[in-house]
Amino acid sequence: MYRVLETLGEGGMGSVYRAHHSESGSEAALKLLKPEFAQDEEARERFLREARTCMKVSHPNVVRILAAGEAGGRCYMALELVEGGDAEELLEDCPQGLPEQQALEIVRDCARGLVAIEAAGLVHRDIKPGNIFLTDEGEAKLGDLGLARSALGEDRMTVTGTVVGTPAFMSPEQACGESELDVRTDVYSLGATLYCLLTGKHPFTGRSAWVIVKNVVNEPAPDARELCPSLSEPTHALLKRTLAKSPEDRHRSAQALLNALEAALRGEPDPNPPPLRRQGKRGVEGAPSESSESSANTKLILAALVILLVLAGLGYVLGSQSG
Repeated sequence: MYRVLETLGEGGMGSVYRAHHSESGSEAALKLLKPEFAQDEEARERFLREARTCMKVSHPNVVRILAAGEAGGRCYMALELVEGGDAEELLEDCPQGLPEQQALEIVRDCARGLVAIEAAGLVHRDIKPGNIFLTDEGEAKLGDLGLARSALGEDRMTVTGTVVGTPAFMSPEQACGESELDVRTDVYSLGATLYCLLTGKHPFTGRSAWVIVKNVVNEPAPDARELCPSLSEPTHALLKRTLAKSPEDRHRSAQALLNALEAALRGEPDPNPPPLRRQGKRGVEGAPSESSESSANTKLILAALVILLVLAGLGYVLGSQSG
């Protein structure tokens, strides 16, 4: 049915090829589970779960799945072939960052796709420049739903407390291994992606995954204006909100984020600003207390232990688990 033409990419569990469909004459991105995982039931289930997840979402700004199954003892899925590369490759040609309007348009397109992902009851969990694919016309599409799971968590396959994702783009709660994640963690990741597209830098860096996770959880979000002094006020405010440490301070839905991005493109402020904090007897209501900071530190330590155990004992590499 599909004839492989060339290799497009390699991942931990799968390989992606440009392939020709013999009947329709069209081309697709053919993703195959690597032969060494052919007898691994958990790997097979993860691969097929990604296919089932993709099938739940149908939107122009989400990479479309065309077919999936098993053939010749190999699990496969055929995906829409997006010819313009990804946003990470785009940054290689613009190491100082993209023009503000272009960066906003890319993330705006992704927010449109995220509306559909949220409507399907899913959390992506691995939004980053490398998982944003571009058409020849520059339209952006969210791809690689290998880590996506139901917001209700009924399809969970990882052990509670295990950290999965890409550290520099994880929300603080995801970095701490929180089991209850919702669209606000994806809002954070899109904000971190916007920061990267604007500045050419990751919002948080470090010499190891542990240091990055520690910085994501404990350090204040970087101010993009230090690298982009001309950044407009609406975009600056948008970044500040999306990169808030507490999910309560971010946009509460993908649609709310989309509205803010469209407003920023018009040079207008967020049409739904965050609610004002109320002053209570112990200061600003919702501000971190000593107990909440202690809890965050405990979670950080647990997350670090998980990372160390996984890296040392299982050879697990943090990042996308799909090819």
